[in-house]
Amino acid sequence: MKQMQICRRQLAATTLLAALHLAACTQHPPTPAQVASDPSAIHEESLTFPNGDIALSATLFLPAGSAKHPAVVLFHGSGPQRRDTFTAHWFAEQGLVALAYDKRGVGQSTGDFRAVPFMDLCNDGLAAIAYLKSRPEIDPQRIGVWGLSQGGWLGPLAASRSSDVAFVIAVSGPGVSPGEQMIVYYANELRREGVSESDVREASTLRREI
Repeated sequence: MKQMQICRRQLAATTLLAALHLAACTQHPPTPAQVASDPSAIHEESLTFPNGDIALSATLFLPAGSAKHPAVVLFHGSGPQRRDTFTAHWFAEQGLVALAYDKRGVGQSTGDFRAVPFMDLCNDGLAAIAYLKSRPEIDPQRIGVWGLSQGGWLGPLAASRSSDVAFVIAVSGPGVSPGEQMIVYYANELRREGVSESDVREASTLRREI
């Protein structure tokens, strides 16, 4: 009986050691995305970058890890838009450095987005990319742009104007030109005011001719 108890203890000990060894073998180190998804591992840095005489105020979201990261610049939708820190933080959780900035004339950024053409808003995003290329934590060959609504125009426009844009993520991007989109916008505004459809069509035709 005593010999049997000793054998059982030895068997239990051997089984426990085997289980511990198996668990150690099946454990894998966390991936960069898993490390970055830890909120405490994401570093936020407030900064300002220039575009000509305009100072654009931004927040940089840096995931953990010593390797060079891909990065993304967030373009705004239409209207007075502040930096989109929620989306930027999400990108950082996926392992990308993300730069979100206040649109010119909004928040802490200087200038006036209402007084400049579309191209200047595009140049603001390209200035953000130029800044990211100067950062040692970032792979300059893997910097792209994300844009929502109006940003869905600005992202592809930026890529067409600079080879520094490695990728484009366009969310709800329009399928027409900005000019045509505004014609549709004003036509719907007239309909809401009760203007007849024939007058709406006439107004839209006049806008296209102008």
